[in-house]
Amino acid sequence: MSDKALKTSPLAQWHKSCNAQFTAFAGWEMPLQYTNAGILAEHHQTRKGASLFDVSHMFQMRLTGPDRHTNIDRLLPIAAEKLKLNRNKYCCLSNSEGGAIDDLVAGNDEQGWFIISNAARATEVKNHVQAHLQGNCNLDVITGHALLAIQGPLAAELISGIFPAIAELYFMDSRWCDYNGCEVRICRCGYTGEDGFEILVPANHAEQLAKQICASGVCRPAGLGARDTLRLEAGLCLYGQDLTSEWTLIESGLTFCMSPSRRKSGGFIGAQTILRKYVEGASRNLVGIKVDSKQALRAKIELTCDGQPAGVVTSGNHSPTLGYPIALALVATQYSEPGTQLTASQRGRDINATVVKLPFVAHNYHLLSKKK
Repeated sequence: MSDKALKTSPLAQWHKSCNAQFTAFAGWEMPLQYTNAGILAEHHQTRKGASLFDVSHMFQMRLTGPDRHTNIDRLLPIAAEKLKLNRNKYCCLSNSEGGAIDDLVAGNDEQGWFIISNAARATEVKNHVQAHLQGNCNLDVITGHALLAIQGPLAAELISGIFPAIAELYFMDSRWCDYNGCEVRICRCGYTGEDGFEILVPANHAEQLAKQICASGVCRPAGLGARDTLRLEAGLCLYGQDLTSEWTLIESGLTFCMSPSRRKSGGFIGAQTILRKYVEGASRNLVGIKVDSKQALRAKIELTCDGQPAGVVTSGNHSPTLGYPIALALVATQYSEPGTQLTASQRGRDINATVVKLPFVAHNYHLLSKKK
């Protein structure tokens, strides 16, 4: 796709005024970093304060109609009727062979089921869902909005000053709020491992909201570069690297996204393969590895253990928080235990690495289980 054909966010002009450096991503022109700060500064800003990420490129749709719960049960490995109103769940959409079409967030909302998935998988997700809808259920693609992600330990204090009702939300709760006469949907979630919120706002109010959030200086804009290093430290999958249609959610360590009842009852697309691997165990697993070198490992680098093929790196980078390189890797099950020593060959030299428990950096979610 040429640069002229790239889609742009409703916040494109605001990003330019903030000295954004843009990159092409999944058919969109999006900020990679802001030149007055840079990826490293934006990463630390998110861990210590708050950052605003524009994620308007994410694909968003809504399922409506009286049969929407039945269709969600068919499409996703969650118990639709048991997910309370205004609750959201991270899960995977799978094909008939159990391979992951995409990972996404599905929310049970008064207006229908909200589904937010990856921009690069928009066509595949839409076509798959549309092809499997049954009964009285409609698919509506959400357009004309921006999606803002405010992430970091100071995010709640900042956003509650604009939307007081969000103080009542816990991780994966959502609520509709008024903003200058328009409705915005706020979900307490994110992709950094930090506490935070994703705000769906009409496009014509997006810049005003972004400016208001950043006005105090507590929160600053951050780009896709920092978003990637943050999600890697949090041990979160990137579709196309750490999760693909070539393997199931079991291999990617996403068993938690299946509701307990669905692990027994099945009934969702791809369940036969997924539940077999859940019961028997997968032959390979996604793990975290600490790299014993200043050189970061990149995706597709092969790994060995005592000279035997062990697996392959799926994502790798330097960890700004920890100060050394880290990576995610898909390895044979016998090499997946923490402490296992692996070797990577990159640029003509062998690099030692050690399997470690995920996440690399502890999550800081505002969980209901932590309620005092």
